[in-house]
Amino acid sequence: MEFLKEQQARQPWATSTFADCSTQSLCVIKIVADTSMKLGTLDLDDSDEKAQDTVINSIPASSSFGFTIGAKGLLMPCISDIRRLASRVKPGIITDSIRDSANDILRRLDECRAVALSESRAELVAPPTESSRHSTMAFYHLMAFICATYIYLHRTIFNVTPEGIKETVAEVFHYVQAYFALNDGNFTLWPVFIASVEAYQEEDLAAAMSWLENASKVGMGNRVKIQAVIKEVWRTRQNIAISSGQDLGSTIVDWRDVMTKLDADIVLV
Repeated sequence: MEFLKEQQARQPWATSTFADCSTQSLCVIKIVADTSMKLGTLDLDDSDEKAQDTVINSIPASSSFGFTIGAKGLLMPCISDIRRLASRVKPGIITDSIRDSANDILRRLDECRAVALSESRAELVAPPTESSRHSTMAFYHLMAFICATYIYLHRTIFNVTPEGIKETVAEVFHYVQAYFALNDGNFTLWPVFIASVEAYQEEDLAAAMSWLENASKVGMGNRVKIQAVIKEVWRTRQNIAISSGQDLGSTIVDWRDVMTKLDADIVLV
């Protein structure tokens, strides 16, 4: 957190394009990495929160904030706010204040989706070119990120079952598959991982494994650990469902517990 306080004072992102991109990347890594931490392990004091807010809110004056992982300026603060809101949630208790804050984040996510869809429709009007192909890929990447953020919010704040978010999980894989239909490039880890650990339907499990195979082709260094965590989540869900007599869609497994169990240190970017 000292890093954020130093950046707040210096505002290095304002000095050059390179500095802007570098600071964005560091903030993106910080925001995404925090999603892997168990609740209660990231308790920020007021000064820490103020420093983090200053950095995050200053950079996305340009909507490119988060572009390095397929997200945009409206989206990254939503992910950060979900993580912060989660630290206020007590197990099994959703207060009116928590619900209101979560609904505000949902409203902002809806805005992200609407903006992305609007920009995509504008792109489709023009004749197809190599540039438009890249724009379409960026759209698929962004939409997967937005859908994964919906999943992250519903699981982290409301502890929704896999069945309750299965359509959104399928939507993430739809955009991933559309992306790879255009190019075999690298796809950001976080959104596909967030969908994969909540997958339980056969078609979604198959889509997750297909993504892992594609990821191995581009040399994703964390592939072995990532696959181990995802498969252990699936195995744990299967075992709990069998022992409890409930169906897979009703069986909640916290992937952060599985990461801790496997001692898997994965930065989801």
